Amino acid sequence: MAITIYILLALSIGMTGLLFLGHRPLAPLSNPGVNANEAAVILLMGMAVRWIMLAVAVVLAAWLTVLRRNWGIGPGIGLAAGALVAHLALGLANLWVWNLWVSVIYDKTPAQLWMCVAAFFGIPILVTCAIGLWTAMV
Repeated sequence: MAITIYILLALSIGMTGLLFLGHRPLAPLSNPGVNANEAAVILLMGMAVRWIMLAVAVVLAAWLTVLRRNWGIGPGIGLAAGALVAHLALGLANLWVWNLWVSVIYDKTPAQLWMCVAAFFGIPILVTCAIGLWTAMV
């Protein structure tokens, strides 16, 4: 089961790389960057696939923890539910950062754009690392 988790995590990192390539034309990754339009919504599908892969990895890591520690079904469900709630909160934060980044409603300074880029790519990478460490420590 741990190998399945690691495969999902590797696919998630690969999807993050593909999302980076898809976002390359946007400011501040290109100078001058183009403003996002309706076509940027296509990238949301890749983002959703990445977060779904991470959600499956979270559930598998919780199940692996329950199996290896001989906990009952009740604590296992609680662990999986708590981990999924945290995962959902981080995914929504990532969606909010993406919306802030590609939104053309607000004018943003280059520093604000770079902070959005760092948060957009940093949050899922940190979640991926956390799941990997969780799996390795069980």
